[in-house]
Amino acid sequence: MANKKEQGFNDAELQDIMSEIENLEREYEDDAPAAKTTEAPVEEVIETTSEVVEDNIVKFEKKTTTTGEHPVEFTASGQMNFSMNFEVAGQTAHLEVTENGLVVNVDGMHLSINEVDGCSVEMDGGVKFSVPMGGQAKGTKAA
Repeated sequence: MANKKEQGFNDAELQDIMSEIENLEREYEDDAPAAKTTEAPVEEVIETTSEVVEDNIVKFEKKTTTTGEHPVEFTASGQMNFSMNFEVAGQTAHLEVTENGLVVNVDGMHLSINEVDGCSVEMDGGVKFSVPMGGQAKGTKAA
């Protein structure tokens, strides 16, 4: 193995290194004011931009929608008879519950739910949709 000998700097070399460091520090200090002057406009631009953004903030006030009072009529009798008239979007709706099922009529639409037909919707113009209920699916096929 080769002997490794630590080498140190002599006083003259240390003095040269310290002089170089001091020179670099002076150069850095001379350059630093120039850097500060370029930073100031950037800060001004950032402040201006943030002011513009703050000016564009629109506060939303909570709006409350009040609905007018509309009469609700209903009658009920026995265990399974219930009838109710009420307004939905300016149209009168009729809800009826009987021992045969539930029926809703609104503005040309008829919805019924019962054991025989399941859920069916009929609209003006003859459009009808049906969904069987309770596993009593009908075996009809569309051609």
